[in-house]
Amino acid sequence: MRAIMETADKEQRSTTEAEGAKFDELRSQVGSLEKEIARYEALTDEQRNQAGAASETASKDVSNDELRHWIKTGELRSLATNTNNGADGGYSVIPQLDRDVMKRLSDDSVMRSICNVVRLPIGAKEYKKLVSNGGAAVGHIGEGEKRTETGTPTLNEVTITLHNIYAYPKTTQEILDFGGVDILGWLTDEIADTFTETEESTLTNGTGTKQAKGFLTYSRSADKDKTRAFGTLQKMEVPVAKLTADTLIDLFSP
Repeated sequence: MRAIMETADKEQRSTTEAEGAKFDELRSQVGSLEKEIARYEALTDEQRNQAGAASETASKDVSNDELRHWIKTGELRSLATNTNNGADGGYSVIPQLDRDVMKRLSDDSVMRSICNVVRLPIGAKEYKKLVSNGGAAVGHIGEGEKRTETGTPTLNEVTITLHNIYAYPKTTQEILDFGGVDILGWLTDEIADTFTETEESTLTNGTGTKQAKGFLTYSRSADKDKTRAFGTLQKMEVPVAKLTADTLIDLFSP
């Protein structure tokens, strides 16, 4: 039916009488099939309601969707193997795939394990955070003496622009129908490995253009925290000859 309409639309014309008759015939067949399927579904529901029903269909607790699939194709297989159509099982596949990928990221990504992971609402374009730059001052004073104004701490706003990464693997219907291959597991492993590698790379060396900005791409200075410009990372330069265990420990010292 769709092919008939698309052909006429592509040729920028109305459907012919023959095409119209064919369309109406197919539509009539669909209506007849839907009525027949509805009868089978009603029969199945009735069998389930009968106490002690011993039929194979009732004992296996076959759903109406599975029965509909068997009537159309003659195949006794799980609807979840069909990822091309959401109504035929695709809805149940994609959420499971997403959860598995995020689990692999948490297990395998070193950067994700040390980063602060924030969940944002769908549609958010950026993430903002206030960071205190210090600067508060106190003074010493005796009893009864006049107090003067002291320094006030300053705030800085950090804006992180959000970027997307995606995977769009393709497969064939023959592979989907081949029961000896775990398509879900295969896609999950491939996508998870790629996501992990991509995340590790961008969080470390990302340019900030259509991807995260890696910490190694920020400006760095050997100045101390209170004198270093905000947004500049501190670095410690040590000659290779003087690189010792104590030097590495100092990197983690406050």
